[in-house]
Amino acid sequence: MDWTNRLPKLENSSVTCIEPVRGLAGSAYVAYSRHRLEDHEPYLFRTDNFGESWRKVGELPAGAPVHVVREDPANAAVLYVGTETGVLVSLDAGLSWGRLGKLPTVPVYDLAIQESYRELVIGTHGRGIFILDISALGVMKKEVLGQEAWLYGPGKIEQGAAFGPNLLKTGQFFQAPNREPSAVFSAHLKKKPGSKAKVTVRDSMGRTLVDLKLEPQAGFQVVRWNLTALQSLTSGKRTLRVAPGNYVAGLVVDEREVMAVAFVVSGRTPMGANFDDEETTIDMSDADERSKAPMDGPGGKESEQP
Repeated sequence: MDWTNRLPKLENSSVTCIEPVRGLAGSAYVAYSRHRLEDHEPYLFRTDNFGESWRKVGELPAGAPVHVVREDPANAAVLYVGTETGVLVSLDAGLSWGRLGKLPTVPVYDLAIQESYRELVIGTHGRGIFILDISALGVMKKEVLGQEAWLYGPGKIEQGAAFGPNLLKTGQFFQAPNREPSAVFSAHLKKKPGSKAKVTVRDSMGRTLVDLKLEPQAGFQVVRWNLTALQSLTSGKRTLRVAPGNYVAGLVVDEREVMAVAFVVSGRTPMGANFDDEETTIDMSDADERSKAPMDGPGGKESEQP
């Protein structure tokens, strides 16, 4: 078989990743790295004719060699690129790029997408593994980016039973915390709000359960609610999980609700959960505050990742 070098200017370069384009025969992305040749520029190309010709994909930020590229299986317009300094995301098939916010400045050597959970798994060099909920990106379209503000909700959340710490112990027992059920909300702000922005969660009777603060910046952000509320009792107040039912999340920008989405919490009723007669508010935990993961979309502002 005869081989032809279609990218002669990249001779002696390392091919770090080849990513086929789903549903398009003959289309693929290829990433090159030349950092061992003292060239630290990013090189990402695409072919749509089985490699006969290649075109450069967008204008990636300079000084960050590309290690891996992945296409979102739910939305071909969404690309994730792992570089020497972090993760870049494109919502328009590579025409423009935004940096994944609040991720440490670290080499990202691999990316994997868990399709059933809609999560992006980020493998770094020396800083462990990060996981980001990308449910909203699967439905992102150009029209969304043109809106002043946009909110995406979880749709349906299943609450399961959790085992206590003293159950099922053996002589050699290794314990790790269970994955907490939570509601993840994704918001996109076209421009920086004048004052504040937040996601407000209400129950079926219209009572506010929680205000989830958004960063006052343009771009894409993710906030998480742990499905607990602070219930008033005769002996004081106690944080309990909310009961199954219908809930509404509203995106509030500059004191005005601009969009709302409904979602359902299903599963068994948690012990003591009864908010029919009591006024309830939310007691945000430190874990919930730390779980906020803003991500700057194209034109957004660069930030750090926890």
